[in-house]
Amino acid sequence: MQVVWIVLLVIIAVVFAWIILGSGDSGDKRKKEPEAKVNVNPYENLRNQALNMDHKTLGIQIGFDEERPFGVIMDWYVGNGVATLACFSTGDASLYFSGGTTMIGGIGIPAVKELAPQYVMNAAKVIPLCSKVNAFPAPDPQTVKFYILTNKGKYAGSESMAQFQTGQSSWFPLFIDANTIMAELRKKHEGQPK
Repeated sequence: MQVVWIVLLVIIAVVFAWIILGSGDSGDKRKKEPEAKVNVNPYENLRNQALNMDHKTLGIQIGFDEERPFGVIMDWYVGNGVATLACFSTGDASLYFSGGTTMIGGIGIPAVKELAPQYVMNAAKVIPLCSKVNAFPAPDPQTVKFYILTNKGKYAGSESMAQFQTGQSSWFPLFIDANTIMAELRKKHEGQPK
């Protein structure tokens, strides 16, 4: 009978300790609210990453004695925000909106993979219209700003939307190429057939 009392006391002690010390949780038996998700807008980070990309990071070999573009970043106002198209000679392209929407992975779209390198190479034609830059402000309203990344530096040039509407701008072919790439990105991201 004494053994039964000892076993019973051990069981009571274990249960009591379990109640006092907890069962592995905080001891708060109330229903826990899920933690609120923090919506982090990726726009600034993605835009800065694109603008500061290096040709070596992309695996692009360019001779020391030549200057060649390897990326084009195009910014323009859309509604109350800014849109950024980033294209690289690797065939990748992404579209970012300052409101937080992104369309990334253009290299996985055959048409984009083919168009993006041509777009970047065509940017070489407008480098004489640009200034070398180290800062990358957003464009003025009603303006499209192009940043051309080369192995020898970064260049910026801009054009008013009004000039694109006339079709008379030296930037017009680059603007049309960019719109073709964006259309392909949107098709994929809107679930439309390619």
